[in-house]
Amino acid sequence: MVETTAAWTEDLIRFLQSQPGVAAVRVNPSDRTVAVATLGQIDVPAVEAQLAEREEKGLIRDPI
Repeated sequence: MVETTAAWTEDLIRFLQSQPGVAAVRVNPSDRTVAVATLGQIDVPAVEAQLAEREEKGLIRDPI
């Protein structure tokens, strides 16, 4: 499970780093929570929709 959790974390971080305005990402894989620091305003609903789409397509793997 460690490899799967690490892969999920890496996938998520790569996705968030590709988003304009995202400056830092903190992931807690055991709680499945994410904290994101931004520079300026970002379109949160758009990022959430893109994240859900990537997860649905299997581009961000579920650690469970």
